[in-house]
Amino acid sequence: MRQRLEYATVVRLYETAEDDFVGQTWTENFWIYRPGDKEGQKLEAHSGSSKNPEHKTTILKILAELGAEGWELVSETVLDTTIVASGLGWRDVAIPVKMRWTFKRPAA
Repeated sequence: MRQRLEYATVVRLYETAEDDFVGQTWTENFWIYRPGDKEGQKLEAHSGSSKNPEHKTTILKILAELGAEGWELVSETVLDTTIVASGLGWRDVAIPVKMRWTFKRPAA
């Protein structure tokens, strides 16, 4: 007999925008999609204007939460990148702006 599996995904989106008063702003958010979710659960990870970083989520917190629920990571995919002027001493560096992690576990 085949084991039935269910899948969940986590999507990370890094967005930037221009603001006339502040200049360039950015946000990083995660969405968790569990079986049966139509819209996903949005979690704010970081914002350039964030005043309270200890309440923000990180991918490590999400991985720990899903692992505690019995989910196993099966893939990590970079869906989109952008070029930034410099990073870690490199010029014209590509950074991921949209990523997806896929998880599986035995269906209940």
